[in-house]
Amino acid sequence: MPWYNPEMGVEYYVIANMLASAFSLLFLYKEYSSFRWRFDKNLWKEVILYSWPLMVVGIGGMVNEMLSRLVFPRYILIPRSSKK
Repeated sequence: MPWYNPEMGVEYYVIANMLASAFSLLFLYKEYSSFRWRFDKNLWKEVILYSWPLMVVGIGGMVNEMLSRLVFPRYILIPRSSKK
């Protein structure tokens, strides 16, 4: 294949992604052009009332995860792997 250059490597994936995105934009142009942003205040309130406990629990989970990474190495002795 005269257009293939083996030295490029990953660049072919980037080019393929850019072409796929361009074709998607081209084929879905009518959908994108007819879309209008509307903000529904009542729906926003319902979503926030539903999701705030989930956000609080998620933040607690992240704190737990980060603290365990700091605490475990100090209290649990993990044997080092031997080099072969």
